[in-house]
Amino acid sequence: MCRMVKEAYDKIKKKYSVLPDYDELNIEFEIGSIENKEFLLREIRRKIEEKFALFMERIAKTLQPEHISISEFYEFGCFTVDEKTKLFSLFRELRLQYRKFMNLDLILDYKKEAEAINSALKFWKSFRKKLLPFFESLEQCWAKEYKEKEILEYLG
Repeated sequence: MCRMVKEAYDKIKKKYSVLPDYDELNIEFEIGSIENKEFLLREIRRKIEEKFALFMERIAKTLQPEHISISEFYEFGCFTVDEKTKLFSLFRELRLQYRKFMNLDLILDYKKEAEAINSALKFWKSFRKKLLPFFESLEQCWAKEYKEKEILEYLG
């Protein structure tokens, strides 16, 4: 499947030279698993949207736990107000990119689609480096001793 997607991508890349390297895009967004090659650029964009949505959901649950699961409750307490403010700022950056991508479903322009894919790859490579420290903090938070009193109060 991956080879067929690469071949189809390479044909489109000849027409839209702004498109990034297939392998780089595949590493970041796993586009090799795409089955529908008829609208390949849209499908690539949707793979990118999926990744953005996954991280937006994870950030949102950390900033504002819903239904307060024990893991969300615990992770919510891992960050200071300052850190949560920075994390929200990153959430806004990611949400803006996501919204720009959503608009392309209404525009239906292959050139803009190609430009957006290129832009998204550049954005993501930079963005994930800014996001990584927060996810490393979550990992460290789980590794340290918890405050038993807070957990017991949550559990009732």
